[in-house]
Amino acid sequence: MRDLTDLFKLFTDEHRVRILLLLDRKELSVCQLMGIIGISQPLISRNLSLLYKGGFLEERRDGKLRFYSIRKDLSADKTSVLDLLKSFIVNDLNAATARKLLQEGAVVIDVRNVREYAKAHLNTAINVPLNNIESYIITAVPEKSSPILLHCRSGSRSMMGKRILRKMGYENTYNLGGFNRAKRFVNNA
Repeated sequence: MRDLTDLFKLFTDEHRVRILLLLDRKELSVCQLMGIIGISQPLISRNLSLLYKGGFLEERRDGKLRFYSIRKDLSADKTSVLDLLKSFIVNDLNAATARKLLQEGAVVIDVRNVREYAKAHLNTAINVPLNNIESYIITAVPEKSSPILLHCRSGSRSMMGKRILRKMGYENTYNLGGFNRAKRFVNNA
């Protein structure tokens, strides 16, 4: 029981959860995580240390830099916990709910950067890059009660966008997840 309690204590910190979800996508250094999450090096290092001690991460050194990723030999219980976190946090919509919202006129917003959007995008999506979302959302979606479906490449940035918009009063904001998942949902609506 103690091990289970310790395992769930790891996920009581929002930054640790974000770090874990980012590292599930690809290997990142401490400096890269600082830039993405926007917190100090000591906080990043402390959270990485806890996740490492918890058995979720492996470390690779390259000169002075340390890179972290999800362990390749992650145990079945930890894999299940990671999958559970991703299902609840990254993609918070099922296909039926997304279809209903799209049929009711939900606004689809792609929070990737302009370059990513230019390479490929959904025909119905509006590009509002995550780093500009607070400034441009009022122009894109003036009515705060409108349903908004966010997506990006993997679901991480759209998760952050969802959090930002909900704090701004856009309560009907949902995360479609990554580009391919969003494409499936939009095309099947």
